[in-house]
Amino acid sequence: WVYGDGSNFIRTMLRLAREREQLKVVADQVGVPTSAQWLAEIGIQMAGSRADSGIYHAVPDGETSWHSLAVFAIETAASAGEGIEVKSENILPIPAIDYPLPAKRAYNSRMSNQKLKQALSEMAFTGQYPHWQEQVESYVKNYVSDSLKS
Repeated sequence: WVYGDGSNFIRTMLRLAREREQLKVVADQVGVPTSAQWLAEIGIQMAGSRADSGIYHAVPDGETSWHSLAVFAIETAASAGEGIEVKSENILPIPAIDYPLPAKRAYNSRMSNQKLKQALSEMAFTGQYPHWQEQVESYVKNYVSDSLKS
């Protein structure tokens, strides 16, 4: 669930929240929203390190459903001054089966970040390991601030 510049789930939910009084969002698929900017920063640090080769799952701490992510992002945007039409109680949780897509999605796309955390602790990692909510909150506030300027 990577997000950054361009089209992504968070921006779509914010756009729909400005246009509609009710949203239906899948609630039975879980994963970890991950900032593309943070992912790039971690990649650069890992590439420049002497960490063991192998597979590292670069995801922040925590987990959420698409529904909970939508509610969190929309509430954050509303508190940052974005004109939101939909109320939180009108963001309805639905099962994935009620939202058919061309390709199936996993119900559980969580990944363990323990190996990455261990590698970062053994090098001069300069940042604090984030929780997904911190990253999404910062992303949404910056997005709202930029959209209010234009």
